[in-house]
Amino acid sequence: MADVESVFQQIKVAPEHRDALHFPWWPVGHLTSWPVANWMTVHLFGGIWSPSCATHALCRTFQDHRDDFPSSVAQAERNFYGDDLLLSMDSEREASEMSQHLQQMFACRGFRLTKWASNAKEVIGSVPLEERHSGLRTLNFHQDQLPVERALGVLWNLESDLLAVKVQVPKQPTTKRGILSFVSSAYDPLSLVAPFIIRAKLIFQDECKRRVSWDEPLLLHNRVAWTTWLEELGHLEGFQMPRCYNNGSVGQATTSVQLHTFCDASQVAYGTVSYL
Repeated sequence: MADVESVFQQIKVAPEHRDALHFPWWPVGHLTSWPVANWMTVHLFGGIWSPSCATHALCRTFQDHRDDFPSSVAQAERNFYGDDLLLSMDSEREASEMSQHLQQMFACRGFRLTKWASNAKEVIGSVPLEERHSGLRTLNFHQDQLPVERALGVLWNLESDLLAVKVQVPKQPTTKRGILSFVSSAYDPLSLVAPFIIRAKLIFQDECKRRVSWDEPLLLHNRVAWTTWLEELGHLEGFQMPRCYNNGSVGQATTSVQLHTFCDASQVAYGTVSYL
């Protein structure tokens, strides 16, 4: 896992487009004085166009330097989400080499690939100290365990190589608005806890059938169901799931892989599940 530092500020805006980033500036801080005209020459954090420009620049880096590095390095292009890199390798040696090649490639275009983290201490040790994730810079590899970090919002226990979810008990009112607010804020991109979250959605669904205002108190049976659900929410703190589908020995022995997906629906919900 790694991150491109200040990616927007590393990408220049074409001179013919800079008028769109024109702004006044008061050099001495007095608004009574005449402002000086300024133009941003790099892309802004918060500009709706900036992510697409940054993604294009990162992809262009791979295109321009594809022939300067081993062919395996080009495959990492598909593992970027914005300026974040999530990549799995078959061995510590390959991961260390990939890290070095990617840092060199991005340096060719003025990018700094930093905040490196890995579930293998050997890989972390191969990364310069200043380029490691902050939680790994003071780590004693002989005594300390690897910490829990975030990978695109998902908790990742580096030591055990397990994924987990962060649980926060909602403080919203016990109303239809409160339930929707919490359910909408639940971040579970891998749907690891979807079977649990769906119960809260069903309570909201039942309340919507009443066609009452958003701040109307819940019906008694829904209030009881919601209270029970909140009491069980804390148990998700102990939920963990292996990040890797199989270990190295199984992966090497595998000659074919099949993905079996099942789906079904009821009057209140539908769901899918896939088995490898």
